Amino acid sequence: IAGILFFFFFYLLIRAVLAKEKEINEHKLEFFTNISHEIRTPLTLIIGPLEEMIKNTKDEPELNRNLQPIKNNADRLMTLVTELLDFRKAESGKMQLRVSPGNVVKFCKEIFLAFENIAVTNNINYTFETEKEEIELYFDKVQMEKVMFNLLSNAFKFCPNNGKIDFKILDDKNQVQLKICDNGKG
Repeated sequence: IAGILFFFFFYLLIRAVLAKEKEINEHKLEFFTNISHEIRTPLTLIIGPLEEMIKNTKDEPELNRNLQPIKNNADRLMTLVTELLDFRKAESGKMQLRVSPGNVVKFCKEIFLAFENIAVTNNINYTFETEKEEIELYFDKVQMEKVMFNLLSNAFKFCPNNGKIDFKILDDKNQVQLKICDNGKG
């Protein structure tokens, strides 16, 4: 009887600890959601005037070229904030993929170009290879962008100066492979 009582109370204790842990995780998610909303507002207020400056400096290529990476990084921050909000949706099971047809080569090339400045700054041999200029696929552009940015960010994070990063698109009969290879650790 003592053993049964021990296991019964032990079971209740573990259940209570797990319930408390779940409650704490919910509070953390709520906190991140609120912070994400708070970051999004000033970021929107930064991006608006920046877009206006880019539009007004078309006649000044040097200034316009310097503003473009700022805009790209502000857009990336906005995407990350949105990703935090999407994480909340995913945790609650309310996130859905929005699949549409698109040229995956063009899509990947745009992502590739977003990292060119980092490659030049760190003297990294950064290449883009594809067998075809157009490969039509159905994919969720927002989710795919997150994955590709994450892979490239990690490649650049761990690739040494004077290193090498290759972004390859291989078109096989039944599948398309997107490969990011680097000579960094890991």
